[in-house]
Amino acid sequence: MPRKQEHHYAVVVQHGEKLGFEKRPSKGLWADMWQVPTVDSSTTLNKQEVAKLLRLDSELSQIGAFEHVLSHRIISFTVFSCKMIFDSRFTWFKSEDLVELPLASAQRKVLAVHCAP
Repeated sequence: MPRKQEHHYAVVVQHGEKLGFEKRPSKGLWADMWQVPTVDSSTTLNKQEVAKLLRLDSELSQIGAFEHVLSHRIISFTVFSCKMIFDSRFTWFKSEDLVELPLASAQRKVLAVHCAP
């Protein structure tokens, strides 16, 4: 049986030295885990569509992409970044606080793309 193909668009949102996170829904893939703002889609999206779906007014810059392979699906991640003013929709963490945060390995890969030189 072929694996299901999905597209996830993750945006590393920065406000000063902090990064914005949200919790995933309580059901489904990676339930109740933290993530940077992410759009899950069955189709490809451009950065304007991603910004609109996440209600982000800041300009998005694509900083990388990777595939995350699970037993039953292949997820193509496109990673963007943006700087913005404080937004109460997100919970803000400093980089050193992320070690303790429950993040799926895919989200750790997103952060690795962000931190890559």
